[in-house]
Amino acid sequence: MMTGLSEHAPYVEIQDGDDLTPFVERQEKLEDLCGVKIGGISARKSSADRDGETRLRILAEVSSFIGHTLDRHLYIQAIIYDAAGRVVGQCTEAIYATGYRGLRAIDMTTFCRAEPARITLFPYQ
Repeated sequence: MMTGLSEHAPYVEIQDGDDLTPFVERQEKLEDLCGVKIGGISARKSSADRDGETRLRILAEVSSFIGHTLDRHLYIQAIIYDAAGRVVGQCTEAIYATGYRGLRAIDMTTFCRAEPARITLFPYQ
């Protein structure tokens, strides 16, 4: 009898019109320079509110390379573009070196004045 999810359980991908996860672009060269990997990414938008802004929520995990610790603070930034390639939003999450233990979940939310179509996600120090 199964009591929980097995590590061999099938992966079920959730996709709908509000799921922007397939349109998230990681900057792997910048991840390598900072000694981290951004994974487990999920990006979802909500309907526009009465001010015409669309809420965008991005969840991810940041893990360091084996044996790598942060010697200074790390920032994860998301830049959001519309279908024409114009920047319509941005958000940043700080990861402080003193409290970092090799794995950290991040939760970023921003509001966009135009419909988000593509997201670039990258670390910097």
